This record gives sequence, C-alpha cells and structure tokens, in this order.
Amino acid sequence: MQNIMEETWKDIKGYEGLYQISNNGNVKSLGRWIDRKCKGKMWKEEKIMKPSVNKKGYLLIGLCKNGVKKMCQVHRLVYEAFYGEIPDGMQVNHINEIKSDNRLENLNLMTPKENSNWGTRNERVSEKQTNGKKSKPVLKIDPISNEIVAEFPSTKEAERQTGFNHIYLWCRGIRKSADGYIWKYKESVA
Repeated sequence: MQNIMEETWKDIKGYEGLYQISNNGNVKSLGRWIDRKCKGKMWKEEKIMKPSVNKKGYLLIGLCKNGVKKMCQVHRLVYEAFYGEIPDGMQVNHINEIKSDNRLENLNLMTPKENSNWGTRNERVSEKQTNGKKSKPVLKIDPISNEIVAEFPSTKEAERQTGFNHIYLWCRGIRKSADGYIWKYKESVA
C-alpha cells in the first residue's frame, strides 16, 4: 500500500480548478466561491469526496460544473489524470481484481477481451454457473422405469450436451417431456 505522504494530486480533465484526483484514487473538491443564485456567493471548503458504488462494484464520483452533474468512474479518472486519454476500444483494468482499489499502480489498459479474461474472472463465473445460487443440478429421468438416465450441473449444461433448448421449462413442469424423458431439478426429487 502506498503511504499517504506520497499522494500526488492532479486536476481532473474538464474540471480544472474544481476537482482533483490522486494517485491513490481519492477525489477532492477544491476550495472555491460558488454562486447561490439569489443568496449571493459562498465559500466552499476543500474536501475529500466520498464515492458511491455502482451495481458492478466500481466506485463512482459525482462531478458538477455549471450546474450539470456527471457521474464518473474513479478508476478511469485516475488513469486519465496520470497517463492521458484512454484510447477508443480500450478499458482500464484493476490488476489485483479489486474494483475499489483505484491506486495508479493497480491500473493498466487492456482490450475488452483481455479484460474479461483477466485473472480469476473466468474461474469465478464458471464456479457461479455450476455451483452458485443461480444453477441447480438437473436430472434426465426415464418415464417408464423412473430411473435417472443422466445428471447435469445446470440446465445450461444439459442444453449444451443434449441440444435441447429451454430445459428449465420441463424442470418447472411448464412442458411435460422432451425426447420422451422427464426433466426435473435434483432438489425436487426425493
């Protein structure tokens, strides 16, 4: 971790004199006079801003200029302030895979394909699909003998292996059979 004494601040492009971002991923609103319409001018003290978190886990910060507020991703602001504009078709990657760690040393550029395949992402997605809350094991049952013919870790895997689509409809009882077999979620079979 970088020591707070080593923190370096740079203006945020397009918000010069209003906001700065540090190599540690902190954002501050600079001290300035603001016009409060009918109430006159008021001095606004410099302060470190608190980011919010979006649905994907990235930190966002609201920047305001001329009465227009814009939500910006902190990792992109850090990268642009210290390295310059992000080329079209490139994404800022978190090297350690922690989306809230926006230190400059933790950021690099990648193509979308490289970024989506970075680190343990594929392992985590695979684990979630096969063992996570969203996936349920599926059984293919012979309707005559009532014996289990095959077991699959998920409806998606059953669809891949059998070539049938929408197996979840049979598992839920919306459709009665597929290819002469009965399909059920494993947990519903006692």
